[in-house]
Amino acid sequence: MNKFVFSIFACLTLASTSIASPVGGPQKSQDKINPEEFRVYEIDVEGQEVLNIFAQGTGGDLDCYLFDENNVLVEKDVRKANMCVIVGEPKKAGKFHLMLKNAGAKPLTFVARAY
Repeated sequence: MNKFVFSIFACLTLASTSIASPVGGPQKSQDKINPEEFRVYEIDVEGQEVLNIFAQGTGGDLDCYLFDENNVLVEKDVRKANMCVIVGEPKKAGKFHLMLKNAGAKPLTFVARAY
């Protein structure tokens, strides 16, 4: 059985009594990525609560990939866009890795948030 139930969407309001933050609270990162390069961030999450990941770049094409503690890809957003969104509910607590990749032809600066 899958460890996650995930869907990707740009704008949706979730009605939930249990909105999760990564362990230690919301996380934010800002960086610059050259074409075809990527950055990886570790996120500790609690299970059975909603996890939101949002990244916005300054133009170009920004892709998101979320891996579980066993480096298994659990969700991705690879639309040709300067933003990516992943929202889901981890079935159990653990360390996850968010990889942000510049799939475009020019350098881009991004801001990423997990909450």
